[in-house]
This record gives sequence, C-alpha cells and structure tokens, in this order.
Amino acid sequence: MRQLIVIFMISISFFCLSVQAKNELNSSLKSSSEINFTKSNQPNTLKLLKNDKERIKREEIFREEVRKEIEKSRKPTTWYARILKFFNTPLGIWLLSTVVVGVLGWLISRWQSRLTEERKNKAKMEEIDLQIALRLKHLHISLKKPSPWSEYKHYSIQVKDFLTGIPYTALSPDLKDRTTMSLLFELGKTIRSIDEKNKIQNSIDASMALYNIMTEGWGDNTEKSMEENRKKELVGAYKKHIASLQLDRWSFSVNK
Repeated sequence: MRQLIVIFMISISFFCLSVQAKNELNSSLKSSSEINFTKSNQPNTLKLLKNDKERIKREEIFREEVRKEIEKSRKPTTWYARILKFFNTPLGIWLLSTVVVGVLGWLISRWQSRLTEERKNKAKMEEIDLQIALRLKHLHISLKKPSPWSEYKHYSIQVKDFLTGIPYTALSPDLKDRTTMSLLFELGKTIRSIDEKNKIQNSIDASMALYNIMTEGWGDNTEKSMEENRKKELVGAYKKHIASLQLDRWSFSVNK
C-alpha cells in the first residue's frame, strides 16, 4: 500500500512537471513570435513616421504662405488707413491719450479765452458807441437851438463840448472824463473789421479837423478880428466835418 502511494505521488509530480514545462514552452514561443513581429514591422513604422513628418512640414509651409498672403492683402494702401492702423498700436494709443488730448485741451482753453475776450470787447464797443452816439445827438440838438452869439462862435462852443465830453452826456462812470477823440481811438483799436476801422479813422480825421477849426478862432478877440467871409468858411467846414462824423453805427443819435 505504501508503495502504491509513493508511485502515485511520483506520477503526480511528473505530470505537474510536464504541464509546467509545456506552459513555459508556449510562453517562450509566444514571446518569440511577438519579437519577430515587432522586428518585422519596425521599418514600416519608421517609414510611416518619416512620411508624416514630410507631410506636416509641407502643410506648415503652405499655412505660412497663406498667412503671408492674407497679411499682404490686409496691408493699408492709403494714408488714412495707415494712420488708423498706427493709432491702433500701443504707441498710437499713447499719443492719442496724452499728446492729442493735451493739445485739444489747450485749444479749447484758448478758444474759451478768446470767446471771453470777444464778449468783453463787444460790451466795451457797445458802451463806447452809445457814449459817442449820445454826444452826437447832443451836438445836433444844441446846434439847432437859437444862440446869442455868432454862428461861428455857436458852432465852436458846441463842438468843444462834443470833443471834450460834457458831464451830462456821460453814460458810464468809466467814460465820463474821456474825450471823444480817445473814445474813437479805443474803438478803432478794438474793432476787427477793416472796413469799420477805416470808417472810424475817417471820424478821427473829422474830429481833428473840427478841433483845428475851433482853435483857429479861439478867444473873443480872435473871433472878433476874423473877417465875416472867413467865419462863413469855417462854419461851412464845421458842417462838412460834423456830417462826416455820422456813421451807421451811430445813426440812431440823429433826429430826422
């Protein structure tokens, strides 16, 4: 019985060894076949990778050429488009936000200052115009009044009041002590229109002529010693220059 058991155990051992040997043989055969398959396909794989690289390279070159063509077609051709493109750059944006904005602010400030100055000049001109118009009105009214003196002396007195500016013809405290000549000079300096400047200059010339006529017969003795014909000539000169004083800007000062 003991011999049978030993024989049985030996048989089982041989069987296990044979099975193990068979499995090891199959495993080695499988590994060998895989290695052979890998070795047989390796050249094809390398060839495939090389072809892919060439294809990818050609595609990238083509993409680069297309990109350059697109950039070339988008390139601005006019100066206006170039300027717009420049202002879309960081440097252009910086220029817009600093230099251009600063210049615009300066221009607006200058424009506002000029408007303020023009308003002041306009108000000043209106004030001077009213003052001169009032003096002209007073001159015309006074010349129509009867006088105990000769016509020449009557004209001389009224012209003197007009040129020096009598107190009750002063509309503004700033102008009450100003002569008519000084008002005309300031008005001519303030006015921008060349045509109006020329008209004011003619009024200045007429005022100077009135002053010269007035001083020629200044004083009672001088006036009495003058011949009547000369007095008439001077009265005619008075009327001529007084008429040339009247401008459209002062037309409301004369009663018609």
